[in-house]
Parts: sequence; structure tokens; C-alpha cells
Amino acid sequence: DKKIKRLFWAALVLVIVISGWNALILSTREMSVFVRISMKSPESGQAALYYDVGRQFNSRHVSTARVYGDGQFHAVKFKLPFLKKYYNLRFDPPSLTSGEIVIDKVDIVDRDGRTLHRFKLDRLKPVQQISTFVLSDGKIRFSMAERADSIETRCASQAFCHQARWRDEWNQRSTKSASTVGPLFLRSP
Repeated sequence: DKKIKRLFWAALVLVIVISGWNALILSTREMSVFVRISMKSPESGQAALYYDVGRQFNSRHVSTARVYGDGQFHAVKFKLPFLKKYYNLRFDPPSLTSGEIVIDKVDIVDRDGRTLHRFKLDRLKPVQQISTFVLSDGKIRFSMAERADSIETRCASQAFCHQARWRDEWNQRSTKSASTVGPLFLRSP
């Protein structure tokens, strides 16, 4: 009889622990944020967004998404962990054999698509293996150098995207000015 009671209590504790863990995982998913890039590309491929959490860019801190090559604008979303402080972001668009990629908007959104921050496109600058990079009519147009194996554009500033700032913005449903937001790096494999 005592063994059955112990087994019952052990099972009950296990159920409570598992339920609590599942609730924690679900609430963390609810708090996800995304970098959303509205872009069009002449070719399909995989794009990546690397995020620097104080350890430089590395293969552990990356989010990927499919880019459609139909020449139409699509919102490409890259999921980021919520409870982090980001120092830099680097976007690697898909490799192109010809043509140009056009970006007309880059922002940070919550799970429901509410804008938490909008990047000013004039803060993005080419760094590596980009043959053309033009900002006109509120859009960035760029193409890759021949035989490019990595392409990078940068927007330099101070550290940004602390989770408390996002939480405040989400609660207020407001948009921060781009002057308080830091680097966005664009790069292609």
C-alpha cells in the first residue's frame, strides 16, 4: 500500500514537472521575435541571418529561410531567440548567378507580425564582394561580384535589441527610431 502511494506521488510530481517544462517551452516560443526582410530575388535559394550575441558571428547563432526567386516581393522571416542581447546581425542572401536582389524593408517583428523596430535602409553599407549597391526610391538594389563566395554589407552602430527594449515596444506597440538600433550585416555565401 505504501509503495503504491509513493509510486502515485512520484508519478504526480513527474507529470507536474513535465507540464511545467512544456509550459515554459510554449511561452518561450510565444516570445519569439523575427527579423523580417521584404525582398525580391531573380533566383531561389536559402538565405541566412547570423546574429552576434557578443561572441562574433558563428555557425551556432544562425537562422535560415527560403527565398523565392520569382521576381516578386516576399517577406522573409528569420527567427531569433528572444532573451538575448544582439550586437550585430548579418544577412546572407542566396547566391545569384545573375541579376540583382532588391530589399525594400527590414524590420523586427513579434510572433503576430507587429513591428517592434524598423531599420533605415540608408544605414546598410556594402562591405565585401558586392559589385553594385544602390539605394534609390526607398529600396536597396545589389548584385554580387563574379565568383563571389561571400558578400557582406554592414550598418554600424552601438549594441541593440536587448529583450527589455523589445518587451517595452511590444507592450506599447510602438516603433523605436532607427538611430537607437545597431548593426545589420548583409552577406551572401
